[in-house]
Amino acid sequence: MMMPVIDPEFSGLVPPLSAEEYIQLERNILDAGKCREALIVWTSPDGQHLLIDGHNRLGICVKHGIRFEAAKMAFAGREEAALWIINNQLARRNLSDAARIELAMKKADMLRARARENLTHGGRPSKEEKCCDLGTEKGLTLSSNHKLPAVNVRETLASEAGLSEGKLSQYQQILRQGSPELIAAVKSGKIKIGTAFRLIPNEIAKELTKAEGSYEGIKDSDTAAPMLAHLAALLDALTTKKGACHA
Repeated sequence: MMMPVIDPEFSGLVPPLSAEEYIQLERNILDAGKCREALIVWTSPDGQHLLIDGHNRLGICVKHGIRFEAAKMAFAGREEAALWIINNQLARRNLSDAARIELAMKKADMLRARARENLTHGGRPSKEEKCCDLGTEKGLTLSSNHKLPAVNVRETLASEAGLSEGKLSQYQQILRQGSPELIAAVKSGKIKIGTAFRLIPNEIAKELTKAEGSYEGIKDSDTAAPMLAHLAALLDALTTKKGACHA
C-alpha cells in the first residue's frame, strides 16, 4: 500500500501522547520489530489514502524503517471519518479529562452543524444529533415546523466525555477565567482540572492587583472608564468563583 497521507484536520483530532507514553510506544514497536496494530486509512473521493488511526505509530515506523500494515475503512465523507476518529479517541483510557472534554465539544459542534443542515433541508435530526441539539433549553423551531426536544447540553457533553457535570463546569470556568498559561497546562494534562479550578481565585486576585495599579496612573484620563469596566469584570468573576465554591 502507498504511504498514508496525514490530513491536518484529522491529525488535529488526535490528542498528543505525553513524552512518557510516546517513549513507551516506541520501545514496544522496536522490541517487537514491527507494528502489531494495523493503521487505519480511508480512501477519499479524490483517491488519497488518508490516515485515520495510527499517527504516532506511523511516525515511529517511518523513523526506524519498520514495516507496517494498513487496513481500509469506508466512510460516507470527511465528517463521518472525523466523527469516527473522535469516538475512537474517546475510547482511549489514557486521555486527560481536558482532552476528553475538548473532543466531546468538537463532536457536539459537528453534530449541531449536521442537525442544522438536516433541518434546513426539511429532514429530521438523528437520535445522536438530538443529543447534541442546537444549544437551546426549549428546543428550536424552524420554518419546517420540526422542533428539537429540550436537551440538557451540559449533561450530554459530560456523558460524551465520560465525566461528571461538575468537572465539565469547572473546565468551562477555567477556559473563561484562567490565564493562557493555566489553560495550556490543563489542556496538556500537566495540571488537573480540579487543581486548576482552585487556582483561579489567586489568578484573578493577581490581575486585580495589576489592574488597580494601572488605574492609579490613569484615573484622570480618558481610559479610566475601560479600566473600571475591566475591574468590574474581574470582581464579578471572583464573586462567581467564590459562590461556586460554597454551592
